[in-house]
Amino acid sequence: MKTFLKKLCRVINRISEIGELLTEIMIVVLALMIFYEVIARYIFRNPSVYTVEISEYIMIFITFISAGWVLQQDRHINMTILVDRLSSKARSILKVLTSSITMAYCLVIIWKSVRTVLIAYNGDYHSASAVNFPLWIVYFFIPLGISILFLQYISVIYEEILFLNGKGKIESIKIQTLKNNQISGSED
Repeated sequence: MKTFLKKLCRVINRISEIGELLTEIMIVVLALMIFYEVIARYIFRNPSVYTVEISEYIMIFITFISAGWVLQQDRHINMTILVDRLSSKARSILKVLTSSITMAYCLVIIWKSVRTVLIAYNGDYHSASAVNFPLWIVYFFIPLGISILFLQYISVIYEEILFLNGKGKIESIKIQTLKNNQISGSED
């Protein structure tokens, strides 16, 4: 079972890293599109019809597809004023609890957003602009990104349970604790 979970966590981490790579590519595409639009609009006085709309879709992609990687890197916004005062073990228990609650919330978002994707697909919904983009594709980024986030929470919980059992990556916990202490000015 442990070997299966380790392999599963490696696969989940890899999926998050692929999401991050795709996000980086889309950020470059977004920057190039905006650069093109500025040149087209202000130098040639011939703005495009699609740049703003496609840019919005790319922003949705970036937001949701990168969420799992951001969690993997422990870069989501945290309220640490109280958590920093807890012991490493208490922090780990709290992280398992909050991760479990967040996973339940992710399941609700996945369920609702998949329904929205299916409605848009079956209803053949398209954007009302000249681009006439199929909206189910854009809507699909939401359940896909939240699914990656959900999977990444499995990896987070597994790592925390390993730590609680004395088999986790203590060095990474110590490094994170040192970073937190440097920011807050306290010691563990």
